[in-house]
Amino acid sequence: MLLKLNQIRTDGGTQPRAVLSDETIKEYAEAMRAGAQFPPVMVFHDGKHYWLADGFHRVGAARIVDAEGAIEADVRQGTRRDAQWYSFGANKAHGLRRAPGDPRRSIETILADAEWGLVPQTDIAAHVGVSPAYVSQVKASIKQLIDKPAARTVTRGGTAYRQNTAKIGKSPGTSAKRRRKWGGVSPHAFKPVRGYSKPFPMTAMNVPHDPKAAARGLVALFDKPFLSALVEELTQILKGESQ
Repeated sequence: MLLKLNQIRTDGGTQPRAVLSDETIKEYAEAMRAGAQFPPVMVFHDGKHYWLADGFHRVGAARIVDAEGAIEADVRQGTRRDAQWYSFGANKAHGLRRAPGDPRRSIETILADAEWGLVPQTDIAAHVGVSPAYVSQVKASIKQLIDKPAARTVTRGGTAYRQNTAKIGKSPGTSAKRRRKWGGVSPHAFKPVRGYSKPFPMTAMNVPHDPKAAARGLVALFDKPFLSALVEELTQILKGESQ
C-alpha cells in the first residue's frame, strides 16, 4: 500500500545500523527521480503509529525527492518493539550491506533487553544472521564489562592505592533471590511527600557499566521523548558540576 512519508515514524529505535549512508540515500534519490522502482519498505502499525522496520535509506531518499509524497510499504500489525525486533534481522541477505559493527550492535541490544535477552542464543543468531558462537562471544564480552570490579584511587599518608569499590555497601550474605530483577516497578520507586503526592511510575533495570550497552538498553525500554528529556537534564546537571 502507499503510505504517506510523514506518517512513517523513524525515531523509535528501530534503526539497527550504527549510521546511515548519506551517499546511498543520494544514489537512491537520483534513481527514484529517474523512475526506478524499489521494493516496499517494511512498516509495523500499532493502531496509531507506523514504525519503520526496514527501508531507512529508501525512506530517506523518498523524502529528498518529495517530503510530502508517499512510498510503497508492506504494512503489518505490530508494536514498536515488533518493528525493532524485525529490524535486527533486516539486510542480512539483501539491501545495503551491513557495516562490521552493525550485527554486534543488534546483538547487544537484544541481550540487554529483559524480554529478548531470554531468547535462546541459537535463535538470536539465526534472526540476526550470524553464528551462535559469535552471539556467545558478544555475550561474554558484555558480561566481562558488567562483572569487572569498579576501582578508584585513594591516597593515604601520601601513598596512592587502587581501591575496589564493587562490594562497598553490599552485605556479604546477600542472596541471589534478593537481587533486583529486570523490569517491573521497584518497591522503593516512590516515597510520598506530605502524604498526598501521586506516585511516579518507575522502571527497575540493571545498567551495564559500558556506556554503549547502557544507552542501547535505555533505548529498548523507553521512548524518544523521555530519553530526550533525560539527556537534556543530564546535560544541565553535568554543566553545573563542571562550572
